[in-house]
Amino acid sequence: MEKVEVVLKGTEQKPISLDYHLPTKATGPIVVYAHGFNGFKDWGGMDLVAQQFARKGMPFVKFNFSHNGTTPEKLTEFVDLEAYKANTLAKELNDFYIVFNWIEKELSKKFVKKLPKVLIGHSKGGSEAILFVARRKGMVSKLITWSAASYADIPWHNWPTDRMFAWKKDGTVEIENKRTKQKLLLSRELYEDFENHKTTYDVLTAATAIEIPWLICHGTEDETIDVANADILKKLNVNAEVLKIKGTGHTYDRAEPWTAKDLPSAAKKLVTASIRFAGK
Repeated sequence: MEKVEVVLKGTEQKPISLDYHLPTKATGPIVVYAHGFNGFKDWGGMDLVAQQFARKGMPFVKFNFSHNGTTPEKLTEFVDLEAYKANTLAKELNDFYIVFNWIEKELSKKFVKKLPKVLIGHSKGGSEAILFVARRKGMVSKLITWSAASYADIPWHNWPTDRMFAWKKDGTVEIENKRTKQKLLLSRELYEDFENHKTTYDVLTAATAIEIPWLICHGTEDETIDVANADILKKLNVNAEVLKIKGTGHTYDRAEPWTAKDLPSAAKKLVTASIRFAGK
C-alpha cells in the first residue's frame, strides 16, 4: 500500500493539500473524502480509515480545502488565518471541482481502467457534498454522508439575532475552535455569499435532485448536528439508505489528536458500512 502527498492549486491560487492511498491492486472505486468545519483531511485517524478502503482495492483521496486555514507545511494547524477568514461556500464548492478534475485528468492515469468515484463528506463537508453532487451531474457515482446537516449555513445556523446583526455591522465575527481554543475570525463575505446564492446553497432542494446511490450515516447521540437531519434528508430522497449508529456522536468516537493504532467501535461500524456501500 502506497501513500502519496500532492499539493494542488486551489481556489484563488491557495494550496489544496491532498494525499491518496493506493492499494496494491486497484479494483475501485476511487473514494474521495471531504472534511467538515474546523476540520482537516487527517483529523481523527483518517489515515486508518484510508488504509481500510485501500485494503479493499479502493484508492482513497482526502484533501484540505484551500481556505480552511491549514498550509502544506502545517497540515493540522490553523495558521493561515487570513485564508480562514476569507473562506466561503463558493470557494469550497470550487475546490471540490478542482479535486475531481485532477482525479479525472491525473490520478486516473495510474489505473488500467476508468474507475467510478465515490464521495464521502463529513458534517459541513457532507452538506457541501450534497450540493456538489446535485450540481455536477456525472462526476460522482455514489454519495456517502457522515453526520451531514440539512442546511448549509454552518456555523451560524442557530446564532441569535444580535450576534448576526453584529457580524453584518462589524464585518467579522469571532468564533472559538473548541479543540484548540483559538479565537478565529470569519468575514462577512461568508454570510453574503450564502445570502446571495440561497437557491444554489439549498441543501433540501439539492437532496431531492440526487439521482445516484446515497448512504446517509448519523450517530444517534450527535451533539453537533441532530440525528433528525438524517430523517429529513431521507424524506427528501426516498431511495437513499440510512445508517444510524447507536450511542455515538458527531465524530463516531474519534478525536484529535488520534494516536491509537485502531479505530473505536462506532467508527469501525461506520467505515465497514461505507466500504460495503461503495463496493456494491
